[in-house]
Amino acid sequence: MAYVGRFDGSEAAHASPAMAAAGKREAAAEVDPSSLPTSTKWSVLSSRVEGLVAELSQVVGKQDAYCVSQSRAEGPAMCAVREKMLATDWTQAWSMKETMFSYGEEMSTDPLEAMLLKELTFMAMPRRVLEIGMFVGYGSVAMLEGC
Repeated sequence: MAYVGRFDGSEAAHASPAMAAAGKREAAAEVDPSSLPTSTKWSVLSSRVEGLVAELSQVVGKQDAYCVSQSRAEGPAMCAVREKMLATDWTQAWSMKETMFSYGEEMSTDPLEAMLLKELTFMAMPRRVLEIGMFVGYGSVAMLEGC
């Protein structure tokens, strides 16, 4: 059986809320969770659970995007790598056999995680850093900026 890679049928705009916030792209129209049945006594249990999950994701799901939007830790090199990665058409590269696997931005270090790596590297003040990456080097550049 041949390698299928990631599921390319997803309509998701970004791999993570933090990546979407870092890219400053507008999210698609979302369903208003307050309109879902969560506390009405005549609603079916599955509908109530669905509504509660939607409300929970409304609160928790935007936390990464908020943290990235309030952070100023992404430097010029990190920004350049992220923008190049987002501008690359990975589906086309895969179809033209330019990549070994069906890659996408979900393979990259999340911007919030990269900013944490940068701060931890800065605090540790290492003389050397060894990072074995697998994609575009966003995490590596974050540690480089932290040195």
